[in-house]
Amino acid sequence: MKHHVGKKIGLGIIGLFTLIFFAYVIIQYFVLGPSHKVGFVSTKTNVPYHPWIYFLYVHITFGSIALLTGAFQFNKKWRQKNKTRHRTIGKTYVVSVVIAFLAGLYLAYYGTGGVTGVIGFYSLELAWITPTIIGFFKIRNHNIKEHKEWMFRSYAVTLTFVSFRIFVIPVVGITRGNPGMLFGLTLIFSLIFNLLIAELIIINLKKIKLKTNHHLQLDN
Repeated sequence: MKHHVGKKIGLGIIGLFTLIFFAYVIIQYFVLGPSHKVGFVSTKTNVPYHPWIYFLYVHITFGSIALLTGAFQFNKKWRQKNKTRHRTIGKTYVVSVVIAFLAGLYLAYYGTGGVTGVIGFYSLELAWITPTIIGFFKIRNHNIKEHKEWMFRSYAVTLTFVSFRIFVIPVVGITRGNPGMLFGLTLIFSLIFNLLIAELIIINLKKIKLKTNHHLQLDN
């Protein structure tokens, strides 16, 4: 009972922050438009702006699609009732991650925050594509258990889109809008934080399953 309540609260919090993130993306990039004066884009004074902004929009668009489609995949009841849709949405998620990853490789080279920013963004891209591809091949080999675990890790990295923007707010405030190297360090922290939470959840779910199986064996 406590597990189900905690799960609902956790999903509710993630859903709330995800909605806030989508509102932020729509306002910043699609309402205000691709201006040098919008958000962190204002720091991009030494980049080839026009190719860079196109790659940014590809990254944001397909990253947002991955964020949205991935959210549907972790509801067990929905998966069982909509197996065909689950596969279709799953493929959409993987394709979206791959496209966003490819665009991200270009963007990472111009990462905000100097060396730490570049390292942070490349680390994010690597941490994103790796579990996604592993999870994809796990299901191709009909290994459902490990497929779920690796896709859970993949989506945890996808949620870095959200968590980073939460963690960076106080950093920007403390540094008065000039975070410098802290920008990249905050990104790395957000990535590690999300992956640690994902691992703790995976371990906890394994324990719950083992306990449930043990009780079933005792009942038999």
